[in-house]
This record gives sequence, structure tokens and C-alpha cells, in this order.
Amino acid sequence: MRRSLVPFAPTGLAPMDLLSEMDRMMRRVEDSLTGVLAPRPRLRGTTGVWLPRAEMRQTDDSLEVKLEIPGVSREGIEIETTAEGLTVRGERKYTKESESPEGGVYASEFVYGAFERYVEWPLPVKHEEAVAKLDQGVLTITVPLAEEAKAPEAKKVTIE
Repeated sequence: MRRSLVPFAPTGLAPMDLLSEMDRMMRRVEDSLTGVLAPRPRLRGTTGVWLPRAEMRQTDDSLEVKLEIPGVSREGIEIETTAEGLTVRGERKYTKESESPEGGVYASEFVYGAFERYVEWPLPVKHEEAVAKLDQGVLTITVPLAEEAKAPEAKKVTIE
């Protein structure tokens, strides 16, 4: 009797089909709650085989977006910014190193192929000044806030 390579995966259901269905359902829930919950920046995938996890944080003078993309080379990444948002495209390529000596993958949960991730800016930014770095599989894109998005400095007011 042959055992499943991924024993905890549901049989008959492709993982990407399940993720796509879950994403579609979450978008419907978010759309139905428009105006009920506080707006938040949308981190969403647009096309591709897999979707890297993303994180966005704000500092005093910039927004920082991080994407987990282990196994993707610098040459395999394309970054584009606009005043509205950021798009990151790339591809994780299959390598022969993951094969067993017999010439086939023994077991793998890795996802190979193209990805595309879009991040909507929650505040005005100077997108043309964005910088990116890739370190240990984490892509970090930092973009300065536009002057109107920065918190004004406090000013003391005297009582007359």
C-alpha cells in the first residue's frame, strides 16, 4: 500500500484550489463589511501560483513592506511602485537539488512558480524614492512618507 506524500492534506482537493476559494470568501466578507470596520490597507495577491506572506509597518517617516520569499533570487524579482501602491512579481524556480537520488521528489510541500503581490498604500508616499533589500529570504521595501502624511510636530500653546 502506497502512503500519501502529504498525509495531512485533504484527498481530492488541490491546496491552491482551497486557498483560492478561501481568498474569494474572505473578499466577500470584507466587501460586506465596508464602512462597518475601520479601513485598513489591502495586501492582496493578483495572479500567480503562490502568494508570499506580507507585513506592513509605519515608522515616523516611512512605510515598510516585508515579503517572505525564500528561494527567490534577486534576479527573479520585479518591483514597481506608483502613488497608489506597490506590486512585487517574482518566481521561485524548481531546482534539481531537492530531488532524491532515484531521480524524483520524495516529498515536498514547497510551491514553485510565479507570484504577484499588490500592496495598497494607506497614506501618501514618495513612491519614486522607494528602496528594497533582500536578506535571508525576506524582501524589505521602504518608502518615505509624503510630507502631508507625516504627523505634525507638537506645538505648545500659551494661554493669554
